[in-house]
Amino acid sequence: MKAIILFVLTTAVWAEELYVKNEGTPVIFGVGSDGDHIMVDEVFQGRAYHFSWCHNGGRSYTWYDASHHCQRLGNGFQAVSIEHPNEDNFVAGVLRTYQMRDIWTSGSKLGSYQWYWETGVSTGYTNWSNTGRLGRSQPDNADGNEQCLAVVNSLGVGWHDSRCNTLRPVICETEAFYRQ
Repeated sequence: MKAIILFVLTTAVWAEELYVKNEGTPVIFGVGSDGDHIMVDEVFQGRAYHFSWCHNGGRSYTWYDASHHCQRLGNGFQAVSIEHPNEDNFVAGVLRTYQMRDIWTSGSKLGSYQWYWETGVSTGYTNWSNTGRLGRSQPDNADGNEQCLAVVNSLGVGWHDSRCNTLRPVICETEAFYRQ
């Protein structure tokens, strides 16, 4: 009985803290608002990343549902906002490593031409793809209603504007906290 109580107490403490990834194994970050344990798949430059396809059987989301999925994780998680070239290279590497075709980011278009991250920051750094479905550079608004930003791994990894109701997995991110 004492061993069970000790295990429960140890597990409860672990669920409240981020433990740095060890030998490729995801770590528990906490408990999300849906009661599930949150797994952190990578920690990069002070940010913790959760790859939705690693934890929910490969489920895909609309852009809106992807955003809600990240928020439901709690702990400040949001869909990824790629604000620097290093983070863009990191995300591209994740897509290549996992052989992912595409993922949602938190980016969306406000008005005719201005793109913003969910954090409210304008997309100052960009990596729009040189090719799209119609052979035009991105963003091309090919369907006339492409308001959401995806990263696509096709003829290289680059950003694409996309219909928000397209189904894709998502990378979620938050500030990484480390156990002292």
